[in-house]
Amino acid sequence: MSNTRARILATSLALFNQRGERNVTTNHIAAELGISPGNLYYHFRNKQAIIEELYLEHRQAVLNRMTLPENCGFAMKDKVALLDALTQALWAHRFFYRDIEQILADSPRLAQLHKATFNAVFEKSCLLLQALVDAGLMQANDNLQRDLSYAAWILMTNWIGFIRTTLVAHDDAGPLLRRAVYQVLMLERPYLSPTAGSQLDELMQVYRIDLTTFHPAKEDFADAH
Repeated sequence: MSNTRARILATSLALFNQRGERNVTTNHIAAELGISPGNLYYHFRNKQAIIEELYLEHRQAVLNRMTLPENCGFAMKDKVALLDALTQALWAHRFFYRDIEQILADSPRLAQLHKATFNAVFEKSCLLLQALVDAGLMQANDNLQRDLSYAAWILMTNWIGFIRTTLVAHDDAGPLLRRAVYQVLMLERPYLSPTAGSQLDELMQVYRIDLTTFHPAKEDFADAH
């Protein structure tokens, strides 16, 4: 990949995350880079092409982080580290989940690819849960593994929207992002063995951010009723 092409992608991602994809044009991207629109179009025919390439990067990052380690045991600390890395991958391309319905409506190709991404994520999630079962760390049949996988993905992909619309409206959301890991682990906690549960309780404390400290003050919405 050429240096200019890589810079276009990096700058586009930063602007999309900061302002929202709807509010950024190719002219904005070119101006931010200090290049002409023609130079940008030499590398990408339009903004949609940029979005599609960013999605491919995001898809690969997500799938890489959900891959089981080879030839080694799978422990609770590995599951926690995997979820932590996954939340970071979702945050890095957060504009997708901010504007996802419109982005997919604009691109049938991306809409199909996004469904394929979910299918791959779902399969990997079930494999990870089965690895915990095989290691004697969890009791969960196939149906429960599927239910937990659905719930975890719904929670994680909607968590960014929750914290931005309900708790903080800016990008300084690092601590709150970590709470998503805790929420997913809480879903799985009842099905763990006593030993695994004790291990997880200790690991989870790092991720238990007190959300009440971020609640809006009552006077902020006193006139909303």
